[in-house]
Amino acid sequence: MVNMNNVLQSPFHGVFCISLDLMCYQQGLLSCLSSDEKARMQRYRQPDDARRHLLAHGFKRLLLSRLLAVAPQALSFSANPRGKPRCDTPNAPWFNLSHSGDWVIVGISEFAEIGVDVECVQRQTSEGVVNTVLSDEQRQRVQAAANPEQVFMYYWTQKEAISKAIGMGLSVDFQTLACCGQLGRSESPYDKQTIYLQTGLLGGDYVLSIASASPQDALIYRVDSWDSCHPIVL
Repeated sequence: MVNMNNVLQSPFHGVFCISLDLMCYQQGLLSCLSSDEKARMQRYRQPDDARRHLLAHGFKRLLLSRLLAVAPQALSFSANPRGKPRCDTPNAPWFNLSHSGDWVIVGISEFAEIGVDVECVQRQTSEGVVNTVLSDEQRQRVQAAANPEQVFMYYWTQKEAISKAIGMGLSVDFQTLACCGQLGRSESPYDKQTIYLQTGLLGGDYVLSIASASPQDALIYRVDSWDSCHPIVL
């Protein structure tokens, strides 16, 4: 295990993976949220959805506050015209959130915009979604794969992460996003720039993709508690 304060040293470029069953210091995380974040959490009908919200936004504030040396409640946030959240506190790094099933992901970078996406490997996807997301060539590769659902999730998480890193979200045409649809490190061209990707399996059942304009590999940590984490390799 590594002390969180020792990990969060400038310049930081990395990702924190938080398991849904990590509910230690729940009340402390709740106190980090803004009134709006608390209200949104209370609107969730399913307990697991509320827990994901708490972990994502609580740790978002906790991690950024430690990096910026300010109180979690003092951080202010807004969104770009396409809905990507940003921290408006002076000198704040870029960040991004994702969650699915058992995992919540918080990506933070002081080097460049960052996008993260996590999805269950065996998530069922309709043919309409596949046709909307993939180019003809990518769809053929998925159909020819031994495990089409898993390969589709490689593509899906990479495209989601890229769209977040470039600040476009769902407004971008996913079919036009070039990516390899494979595990490991890769590069994706977009609008005269290069987006660097890291894709791997998290916990065996989930695919995690990280996208950034920075060529430096993002460090990846699994959160153990409020104060500690340990490095992992996808």
